[in-house]
Amino acid sequence: MTIPELTDRQKREIAFFADHKSTLTEVNFDILQRPARLWRPQERIIQFARDNYRSRDQRLLSYGCGRGRRSLIYAQIGYTVYGFDIAPNRIENAIALATKYQLSTRTTFTVETAEKLSYPDSFFDYVVGAAILHHVDIEAAIPELVRVLKPGGIAFFYDSLATPKRDRIRNSKLVTWLVPLCDEGTADEHALTRGEIEMIRNAFSECRVERYRVLAVLARGLGMMCFRKKQRLFLSFLQKLDHCLFRIAPCSRRLGDEVCIILKK
Repeated sequence: MTIPELTDRQKREIAFFADHKSTLTEVNFDILQRPARLWRPQERIIQFARDNYRSRDQRLLSYGCGRGRRSLIYAQIGYTVYGFDIAPNRIENAIALATKYQLSTRTTFTVETAEKLSYPDSFFDYVVGAAILHHVDIEAAIPELVRVLKPGGIAFFYDSLATPKRDRIRNSKLVTWLVPLCDEGTADEHALTRGEIEMIRNAFSECRVERYRVLAVLARGLGMMCFRKKQRLFLSFLQKLDHCLFRIAPCSRRLGDEVCIILKK
């Protein structure tokens, strides 16, 4: 599985994930048996897929599918799922999982770059992506996203958003000493800027941006400490607090550094 004509940035992405060969062997489908916790963007994106499912003929693109966990959840909902990722080892993992859960006939996984997709024009009813846009070249990738989405089709992403004033405080020596950040990202990735959000907005007929993660940002530091196993539980607790905060003071959403982006072609 190789991709021709890679940029230096793309080569660095592939090398990073080649060095991080974590393998996913299980997929938990329990989220499909209960209401989604909509204060969590990670579940909001799956609820979007559930709410919009109508028939098995609908094609959904799992954008930057990684090891395939969410892709298989979408296939379990009923979609015909296509997934791509730049890292060959992750696509191999996704294919193996699809075989394990007998979802190979509902899924197609390929090594692709977001900036040059191989799919036909107007091919997908829906595109969904989780924490992927900050890995790609937005200027090159968005026209490709528009191209492969059907007229009237919808794309749903969640990702991180740059908040320069807050980030300066968060990255100061004192704060990072008190609460270290867990830096596990690639060399080129960065939180989406307002300029990139506007670039995305201008490419679609409709764009809605919902902001999250105010108090929940505190959970990011636990990854560098001995509390890694408790990080997920702490994050969920803080996300609930954020949900209450947004209801009491809606203007507080403007401080959020995580976004759900809903786009219509």
